[in-house]
Amino acid sequence: MQVSDLTNPTVSSTTGLEIRQHNAITTARYEMTACEMDIVFYLLSLLKKEDRVGTFYRVRVLDLQHLTGRQWNYQQFLEATSALRTREYVIEDNKRILQVGLLASAEYIKGEGVIELEISEKIRPYLIDLKRNFTSFRLQAAFSLSSKYAKRVYQIVSQWKDKSESRTFSLHDLKVMLALKDPKGLEPEQYTKVSMFQKYVLDVAVTQINQHTDLHIGYEPAQERPLV
Repeated sequence: MQVSDLTNPTVSSTTGLEIRQHNAITTARYEMTACEMDIVFYLLSLLKKEDRVGTFYRVRVLDLQHLTGRQWNYQQFLEATSALRTREYVIEDNKRILQVGLLASAEYIKGEGVIELEISEKIRPYLIDLKRNFTSFRLQAAFSLSSKYAKRVYQIVSQWKDKSESRTFSLHDLKVMLALKDPKGLEPEQYTKVSMFQKYVLDVAVTQINQHTDLHIGYEPAQERPLV
C-alpha cells in the first residue's frame, strides 16, 4: 500500500500552486457541491506521476479548513466523501461515452480527523502525469470561491487562459456542463429563464472569479447564447 499526503500545508505555500486535470474532466457533465469540489481540489494537489494504482491519499480536515478558510465538521466531511463515491463524470467524444466515478474508496480514520481516499483506476489517465490536453488552475484561487458555479466556471475558463481569445458556448452546452440541464431531458431543467441563469449562476461566478482569482472574465449574450 502506498500512502501520499500533504503535510501541514499553509496558505502561503499554495498561493501559486497549480493543479491539473484533463480537458475532458474540465468540460465533463457532473454535479458536485462546493464542499465536494474543495476535497477534489485538495486531492488533485496530492497526485504525483509516480503514484501507483492503489495509492491512498490522506486528507486532513484541519488542513482543509486552514486552506479554504471555512469550518468543516466531521459529519459534513463524511457526507461529502460519501457523495463523491457516487458522483459520476460523463466524458463523451466521437467514439464513446465514459461514465466514471472519481473515488474507489474513502476510509475515515477515527480520532485523527483524516480520510484516506483512493481514486478509481479508470479515472487515473485523466488526472495523473498529464502531458497535453490538460487544464491547469491555481489551487488557492479555486478554494477562495464559495459558489459551486464559480468553481466550475473557473475551471472551464482556465482551459484557455493563456490564449488571447474568447469562447462561445450555447446556452444548452453550458447548462449541461454545469449540471443544470439533462441532455436527455429526463430531469427538469434548472434556471429556465435566461435572466435567472444570468443572475444566480453567471453573474455570481463572474463576480467571485474577478475578485478572488488570477483571472478576469466577462460575458455577453451572442445571439441569445452566453459568451464566457
